[in-house]
Amino acid sequence: MDERIPAISFPEVVAELTTILGRHNVAAIGGAKRTSVVADWISAKRTARDPESDARLRFALRLARIIGSRFSKSSVSAWFQGANPDLDDELPIALVAIAPLDEVQMRLLAAARAFVQI
Repeated sequence: MDERIPAISFPEVVAELTTILGRHNVAAIGGAKRTSVVADWISAKRTARDPESDARLRFALRLARIIGSRFSKSSVSAWFQGANPDLDDELPIALVAIAPLDEVQMRLLAAARAFVQI
């Protein structure tokens, strides 16, 4: 299964991710200090503050789509916010939001894929 995010616009990425994770979590992943920024991203009044923020949000959507291929939106949200044994009990959302993506992407993808295999 190829779950990469096709070339969709930044506002589309943010809008879809917001329906799954909510504004607060999307703001955290994107590095925004206020949730009102998420609405600006969706309306295209503002872009991601840097390419890294854009990459984090796109990657989070990729993970959400993997989990969402088998589970409900509420389960996807719970997966992001729960301690994950496949990630040494770290929270996936914290890793996506804070850790260097190049260091955690493969671990997060493996954890998401393992979850849908349960």
